[in-house]
This record gives sequence, C-alpha cells and structure tokens, in this order.
Amino acid sequence: MKKVIVIMAILLVAIFSMDVLFLNQPSRAVSPYRPDDQLGWVPKVNFQRSFPQKDLDGNEYHANFRTYTDGFRAYGDIDSNRVKILIVGDSFTGDPL
Repeated sequence: MKKVIVIMAILLVAIFSMDVLFLNQPSRAVSPYRPDDQLGWVPKVNFQRSFPQKDLDGNEYHANFRTYTDGFRAYGDIDSNRVKILIVGDSFTGDPL
C-alpha cells in the first residue's frame, strides 16, 4: 500500500511539474512577454500585435497590443490633453487582451 501511495505522489509531482514548465508559459511566437531572470516574464519593448478575440456574443474583433521602449503598455495617444488614469494590479490586470 505504501508503494502505491509513493508512486501516486511521484506521478502527481511529475504532472504538476510538466504543467508549470510547459503549459503556463506564454508562447514565445505570439506572446508580448519575454523571459526575465529576476522577474520571470516582462513585456517586450516596442512590441505591436493585433490579437483576434471574441466577445460574449461570439462576434470576432481584434484587440491591439502595443508597448513603448520601456516595455509599458501603450493606450492611445500619450501626448493628448485627455485625462489619464493609472491602473496598477497583478497579471490579470495587465493581460494583453
């Protein structure tokens, strides 16, 4: 019985490790992020891409994602006189889409 428990524990650790190593990493081909030794992942600088998305009704649209030279997300015209709001949060807040 102890052997079965040990084997099951090893399998669970192996499956979890595969998920962490391979499935949770952004795809480098289309990802707006790049690996970073200290932070894990950071936005690519001067990145621009249009991602296809679907709304709740299933209608397709394109979400534009762009960063500047410092890697910060670009929203509209930064030189305009319109009021700007800074939003700070975790990775869900900074999702590219």
